[in-house]
Amino acid sequence: MSSNSIYMLYYAENKTKYANLEFWAIEFLKLKIRFYILVRDEKLYEKIRTSLTDCVIYAKSTSDVESSIANISNLEAIFYISNHPKNIHSLALNNYKHILLYTNNAISKVFRVYDELWAPSQFHLDNIAKSIPNITDMKTIIIGAIQAQDIISLEHKSILYVISNLNDFLQNQFIQEGVKYAKQHSCAMQFAIRDNNKTNNIFIKNYQKQLKEYCDSQDIDCKIFNKISDAVIADSTCIVCDIDSYKDKFLINNIPIYVYKPLNKYIDEDNMAMLKSLYVFSTKNEFKEIVSKGDFKALEREKLAEYRLGKSFIMDKTFQKQFLQ
Repeated sequence: MSSNSIYMLYYAENKTKYANLEFWAIEFLKLKIRFYILVRDEKLYEKIRTSLTDCVIYAKSTSDVESSIANISNLEAIFYISNHPKNIHSLALNNYKHILLYTNNAISKVFRVYDELWAPSQFHLDNIAKSIPNITDMKTIIIGAIQAQDIISLEHKSILYVISNLNDFLQNQFIQEGVKYAKQHSCAMQFAIRDNNKTNNIFIKNYQKQLKEYCDSQDIDCKIFNKISDAVIADSTCIVCDIDSYKDKFLINNIPIYVYKPLNKYIDEDNMAMLKSLYVFSTKNEFKEIVSKGDFKALEREKLAEYRLGKSFIMDKTFQKQFLQ
């Protein structure tokens, strides 16, 4: 890709899928390259034009797509951030390179119509290969899960609890154990707790106030959120979560991750293999015992981060370097 090249982000989804386009548009803006965004939804067009960049094109029909692309000189490659049926309208133009930026989209044999597939990690390529055995015949590039790049941090100050089932954590006294640990190690605590308004548990209905009061009584600084953010993850010295709240991006800083799995919870084979690199517990005593042993799985976690996030590709800025070649 040359310095004179122009690129295009093609997006056929509607306004409700704005966040995906926003992320990639910002990444392309950071690259300081010349590019256009072509969208197929008029409401999305108005939103992106007023909030991000005016280098955006609205193409309603197939002929609009063809004429809009033809009018751009030095257009080298078209990037697709979803595998939408309307992508076929530009994929038919053979004089451009067509690249699918795959994240966690549904897998389709249509992937083979693209010239290149850029994926976050080997884990993603392996998943695709289960449905498309000959996918490696096409050009594939691992760029790393760049959605996790802003989480990378060397300053970790807080214990983070990410909870989808607060009732389980209360009944098993997992939070109390975390507070004890925080007090012993002079750590702050952060909680990201999914709201559950369908409970009759008085504590849960008023959990933010009472949890704050409890931490204050133990001289523990705490913050409580309704959802997780990258900044909160970046600040964490370890993460305690339940199995439904776990996210691969927790791996990026190679900090200890403790995962609560209810005793009767079914876990498929692939996820069981992944959990072997983390600390899994089902009872209060198991949690206490695991924590008391210290962190002995750092190497396994680093390997898992490489496999599922493509961590070395993130650190090496592989995505950005594709535009400098």
